[in-house]
Amino acid sequence: MLLACASHAPLPHQSTVAPESLIAEAPQSLAQTQVKADEILATTPQMREFVARHVDLNARPGQRLEQLIHGMLDEQLLALEFELGRTRTAAQTFEDRRGNCLSFTNLFVALAREAGLLVNYQLIDVPASWERNGDWVVVDNHINAILHNLRVDGSHRWNYVVDFNMADFQGHYPREEIDDARAFALFFNNRGAEFMQRGHLEQAHSHLAQAHALNPRLPALWLNLGSLYRKQDQHEQAKSAYLEALRLDPHAPAALSNLASLYRSLGKTKQALQVERRLSQLREQDPYYFYQRSLTAYSSGQWLEATRHLDQALRLKKDEHQFIFLRALLELQQGQIERARTSLEQAQSLASNAQTRALYSSKIHRLSSESHS
Repeated sequence: MLLACASHAPLPHQSTVAPESLIAEAPQSLAQTQVKADEILATTPQMREFVARHVDLNARPGQRLEQLIHGMLDEQLLALEFELGRTRTAAQTFEDRRGNCLSFTNLFVALAREAGLLVNYQLIDVPASWERNGDWVVVDNHINAILHNLRVDGSHRWNYVVDFNMADFQGHYPREEIDDARAFALFFNNRGAEFMQRGHLEQAHSHLAQAHALNPRLPALWLNLGSLYRKQDQHEQAKSAYLEALRLDPHAPAALSNLASLYRSLGKTKQALQVERRLSQLREQDPYYFYQRSLTAYSSGQWLEATRHLDQALRLKKDEHQFIFLRALLELQQGQIERARTSLEQAQSLASNAQTRALYSSKIHRLSSESHS
């Protein structure tokens, strides 16, 4: 993504509060009641019985993966109810049959390791959302599981990704394998944010402190800490947390937006303008910002406005199939059938997921049928 190449001097802002003190103030009274790190992937007797029933532990790793996937399909474990606002352990997800992408990935990792497979977490660097949620901008990541060098059928070895929500994350986004400690830090960070949204601020702080113990360099952790302190009108502490998030990731739009909003609420217009200028610079370099604006205009039937924003997105990133698909939709709205067909063919060639390529293929076929009818 182009943002990784952008260079910006640090913001000339400082806080009188040390970031480490924000964690030290976390309540300790709840530590005994919350989930422990070693419980995130712990398996229950029912989970172990599930693996024993479906997987031959003497089979080759590729066969074990295939057996595990078939077993999960048979018992509806790959069609669980998606619930965005609740992050669960593997055992909770198995029992409740619902959760978010991290919950589902916890479940698969736990079952795969029970089946003797080597599996890791993989973090997807989903483009930042520029939309505001209430008083604060929230940040999101996507996570899935990856297994390397397995032969499932035939003679070739492949890497396999197991993703419970692949349809929403089809772009050419950066991917990074992460260790368990970082994945568990994301778990506690999620739980902290969820408690904060429900108004349970002590529980939120305690979970964020646990995330910090596992990975203190997680920008989203500091972003959530900033929002937590702001909810309690501890503005200097909030500022310190946002600045720490920006020290770790100078290109974090959520931290910039939240910091600017904080300054505005305190009447510090000069500082707010400095941060807002940095945010504007980032937006101008982010193709996904223009793509989101194009989608918004398209949804409102503003075809020319949508085309203008999409042209800006494509100037910054030419090989994103989602952009090309939106161009095809706009061309169809303007009656440009042949150009739309060409765009769909280009989007199909760029898509990496077979389901998405099949979707584009069906639309190309439909266009061809309609043009000959």
